[in-house]
Amino acid sequence: MPVYAVPGPYTSERSRGCHRLLADGALVAADPESVLRDLGVHSSCGESSDPGRRATDADERAILDVVALGPRPCDLVRRESRLDDPRFYASLLRLCERGDARLLPGDLIAASRAN
Repeated sequence: MPVYAVPGPYTSERSRGCHRLLADGALVAADPESVLRDLGVHSSCGESSDPGRRATDADERAILDVVALGPRPCDLVRRESRLDDPRFYASLLRLCERGDARLLPGDLIAASRAN
């Protein structure tokens, strides 16, 4: 199975591990869609008959509540949303696919619009 890493700011202490993985040959995880595409997974999580649908799932709402006041580091959002890793990343992927959240440089998550 391939190893992916999300590069962070080269000056950040928190980015050392991912930069080491990249130097050792890990693939760059530019966004959730590219990782899923590389793995041959075709996600339909974000598809909805209502393109204007807002997050109604409790897990998605927990993430959006944490980033409501501005971009926050991914690990902090995961911790403050109190979701385990699988639920957090699945919900984050759905939010990004729908355009309700976006990933920013520096390992930040932001709400894309008023939710």
